Amino acid sequence: MDNICHTLVGAALAETGLRRKTALAPAVLMIGANLPDIDVLAIPFGHGIDFRRGHTHGVIALIVLPVVLALILRLWFGRRGRKFDEPPFHLGWTVALAAISILTHPFLDWMNTYGVRWLMPFSGTWYSAEALFIVDPVLWIVLGFGIWAGRTKRKKQRRDRDRPGTIALAVAASYILVMMGTTWWMRSAVTRELTQAGARPSKLIVSPRPVSIAGRNIIHERDGMYRFGRAIMLEEPSLTVIPESVAVNREHPAARAAMATPEGRKFMTWSRMPFFVIDSGGRVATVRMDDARYSRGEPSWAAVQVEVPLPR
Repeated sequence: MDNICHTLVGAALAETGLRRKTALAPAVLMIGANLPDIDVLAIPFGHGIDFRRGHTHGVIALIVLPVVLALILRLWFGRRGRKFDEPPFHLGWTVALAAISILTHPFLDWMNTYGVRWLMPFSGTWYSAEALFIVDPVLWIVLGFGIWAGRTKRKKQRRDRDRPGTIALAVAASYILVMMGTTWWMRSAVTRELTQAGARPSKLIVSPRPVSIAGRNIIHERDGMYRFGRAIMLEEPSLTVIPESVAVNREHPAARAAMATPEGRKFMTWSRMPFFVIDSGGRVATVRMDDARYSRGEPSWAAVQVEVPLPR
């Protein structure tokens, strides 16, 4: 998910009463909710989509990062000193809050079609719940209102000041569960409908649409083509096939050569729906590698282009 959403989750956690567990608790929760995205620092060193949502989002990072964050903030607290209106610094609680907030990050990243590699560094398998669009205003509004209401009550020293943050997180969690259930149900129904039509897909993605609970974009692979559609949940999902398709071209010699290049290997570690646009002339072919999750043939932000020699 986007970093606004991650930050709002951390801030909402602070409004549940966790801010009183240790000094710097709000900072721990908001920094922790974003910390796995530290992998962006690898981009200047030649790593991109092949490195993102991997090592810093995997099981080892979920153990190591909370301790690292807690120790850094312990050093910061020692230099800054305690303010009169905050609790004392508690290392155990700081590690616990860091662990909670850091765990929310890959969980939310798992919700969209980009996915996350939970088992890094042991396995590079991608996992995706396909439940939420990467920017979800519903979560912004729910969490933002809970944070505002909680802070307002805290300024007035209300005894129920922890309730808004708790309710906001409960509503957000319920919304996510509804979106996950909708995706699961629509995936089953679309697979059944395509199978009954004699078009059982070898790959299927049920992609969330912006600000839509009942609608999904459908991508499925069949007979060497990616085909697109839209499904709307009524009493039964109504699947509309879009008259657009993209040739996969995975077995083309130029595509195979492109996948063997350093750029191609990086792309293939990440792509779930790869396709190849090939422009061949003479002894060299220009190959654009792209992903059907983000393109229907036109170049997308994920596209990688290489030149490869054609076999004689």
